[in-house]
Amino acid sequence: MSTTQERFAEHRRQRQRRRRRCLKGVVLVISLFLLVRGAALSPWLVFAYAEISGAQQLGRSEVLAIAGLQEPFNLLAADPAVIARRLTSDLRIESAQVVRQYPATLTIQVRERRVAAYVRHKLGVAQVDASGMILTLGKAVRDAKAPMITGTALDAGYIGDTAAAEHPVAILTAFLSRLDPWTTGQLSELQVLPNGTVQAITMQGVPIKLGNLAQVADKAGLADTVVRQIVPISHQVAAVDLTFSRPYITVKK
Repeated sequence: MSTTQERFAEHRRQRQRRRRRCLKGVVLVISLFLLVRGAALSPWLVFAYAEISGAQQLGRSEVLAIAGLQEPFNLLAADPAVIARRLTSDLRIESAQVVRQYPATLTIQVRERRVAAYVRHKLGVAQVDASGMILTLGKAVRDAKAPMITGTALDAGYIGDTAAAEHPVAILTAFLSRLDPWTTGQLSELQVLPNGTVQAITMQGVPIKLGNLAQVADKAGLADTVVRQIVPISHQVAAVDLTFSRPYITVKK
């Protein structure tokens, strides 16, 4: 018949054996997890490709290079958040959405920064986007992708800098961003006049008075409508005034 001391010793040995078994189980689970994870993230498992949308100015190869991807690649090793940060670190890309689509596709949707206007800069001419950010600097306008802002200038700032919210360039690019793209394509120039008012010039040379600089943004919807109406008959239109409650159109004599 075993003594109390012997029973206590046996019970302690059983607990130690259970602990060892639990420890072995934990070690086995962790080992299997690390093995599976290592295999999944292995650079040898390269069978995924990217599906890119939204890029018009940037080519597919450029987007992949910015994202740090080389096809084919390991889908599990491609971190969507990291890739999105890489893409938006490029000034040419305004936003990016990256999503894994199993089993072997990484969808990348980008929104490129577009040239909203050209404006004089102390170094020549700046291309600015809808937020007033300087995208490029050059000696002259090489291709007219957008209207020219005249009567004001960017006397400071370099590529990547943004005009202050109260600067005429920021106000006018915000106005342009509210216009329909077709309307923007019909404008050759936005003039800031000495009296602080703004005038748009169409591709056909028709001047459109928009009013005070501070109120320009409110004229976007009306400007859309009027430009669509006058472009087909621009040869008959001398000028347009949007500073009244209703558009006033002066007809050529």
